[in-house]
Amino acid sequence: WPHPVTRREQHKATWAVRHDGLIFASGYYEAPANASGRTQAYVQKAIDFYKQNGLDETAAFYAGRDSFEGQWRLAMTDRSDTLIVHPYLPKYIGSPIADLRTLDGQRIGKEIAAATEEGLWTTFVVPSPGASETVYGHPWSVRHDGLLFSSSYYDDRPEVPADD
Repeated sequence: WPHPVTRREQHKATWAVRHDGLIFASGYYEAPANASGRTQAYVQKAIDFYKQNGLDETAAFYAGRDSFEGQWRLAMTDRSDTLIVHPYLPKYIGSPIADLRTLDGQRIGKEIAAATEEGLWTTFVVPSPGASETVYGHPWSVRHDGLLFSSSYYDDRPEVPADD
């Protein structure tokens, strides 16, 4: 079923009941196996691509669909923290990452911009469109060569699992 945030097909567990000729259903999206590890690996893969191919080729590749791996996409800034790649919010390309906000106004971009070469996990709330559930986004962000590389996974847990 299409995930409400990523818009990509993802496994969803659903319970449905028929009553008075109507169907009532509710469900949840299953967290991908080892989501935190896969997120970190995706960001490292992008950094390795940058080391081999340079900034322009990296930005061009990660702006396209060929770079997508399931729900994983890359957001990337230049050395002045200006977004040069953002697959979910292309309208922010050319804007400072600190300007990025969630739908409820959380300044997630400012939090992500605090990442160092050691990396930084942050978490933000994503209200699911048309649903009563809350989804949490968990960006892993790493600085390399003055650039910022970031990718996220989404689930229903407010914390990043220590040993996913």
